[in-house]
Amino acid sequence: MRLATHAAFGACLTLSAAALTGLKVTPASLGLAVLASTLPELDHERSEIGQLFRSLSRWIARKYGHRTLTHSFVALGLLGAAASPLLVLGHSELWWALLLGYFSHLILDVLTPKGVCLFWPSLTPVGFGEARIKPGTAGEGAVLVGSILLSV
Repeated sequence: MRLATHAAFGACLTLSAAALTGLKVTPASLGLAVLASTLPELDHERSEIGQLFRSLSRWIARKYGHRTLTHSFVALGLLGAAASPLLVLGHSELWWALLLGYFSHLILDVLTPKGVCLFWPSLTPVGFGEARIKPGTAGEGAVLVGSILLSV
């Protein structure tokens, strides 16, 4: 999936969770969710976020590969733990936005033909069989437009 699709879906998931749970959404938390929706791509040096952090991206890609560690529940848990000071400081909306944005990326990439290794270190990709969306197709466009419409 492309950056715009991940960003739109990250915002959509965060706003949807807020609507269902009463989670406070601020411009900062929404921006953080959008940013977090790009973070799993640190394992791919040609991605937008990978180009910003090329050395780190190259190292992760060589050590773990694409769609393994950074696309897993392990990474999501580590992110939650690393960001836990936000909870102590009374910024739970930022903590939730960070995790929801990151999780949104995992959801979308599970829907791609390659799937992702959600249960890393197991390298068995998780996906939905034939109901997968190929990046750059009309299916991805529908996810993008749908995410934007639902967010509005």
